[in-house]
Parts: sequence; structure tokens; C-alpha cells
Amino acid sequence: MRHPAYPKAVGAGCVCAGRMEGDVDGAKKREAEFKSRESRRGTFVRHARKRSKNGNEYFKYNGELVTLMEDKFRRGQYKAVWRGMFTQARPTPEEALSEAFDLINGGS
Repeated sequence: MRHPAYPKAVGAGCVCAGRMEGDVDGAKKREAEFKSRESRRGTFVRHARKRSKNGNEYFKYNGELVTLMEDKFRRGQYKAVWRGMFTQARPTPEEALSEAFDLINGGS
């Protein structure tokens, strides 16, 4: 939690943060949305994948293909592709898919 009158970020649970900002219900709602999003991210990253003829893994998400591939210029790095948009090269498939989740669902 940040406040313009305080120079550092303050770590707080949703109830304390809600009391400090004067909106406990809003803080609880944001926490619930965050937890839901992280749960969906976990399901997305662990989604069952198939293997294409050229060796890339892929799966359908909301009716569209998400492809996971090893970066051909950086061995041991992975990228995910959705609608022709590539993630940055990441050291693990899970990190590439996590970035793809943000790409598909509008940021972090």
C-alpha cells in the first residue's frame, strides 16, 4: 500500500489496508479478484498441452491457440505465442506461459 504522505510502501492485509484507505469492502474485493486471477493463472500454466508436428506444445484457451516453443536463438529459453504476439524469452515454460496469461488477460 502506498500513500503520498508516506515515503515508503506499507505491507498490510486487506482489512488493515481497507481501514487505512477508508474502504474495507473495496480492499476485500481487490483481494478476492487478485486471488481469483492467480488461481486462473495457475490453471492456465498447468493446462494440458499437445505437441505439434514441428515439436511445439500448444493448447486452446477460450477457443484460441496458445503455443509454447523453445527460443531458437537462446537455447533453454521459452516463448509463448498468442494471436501472433510473442512473450519475451523466459528461462522456464511456466514463466513464458505466465507472461502469456497477462498478455491475454490484459496485464498483471
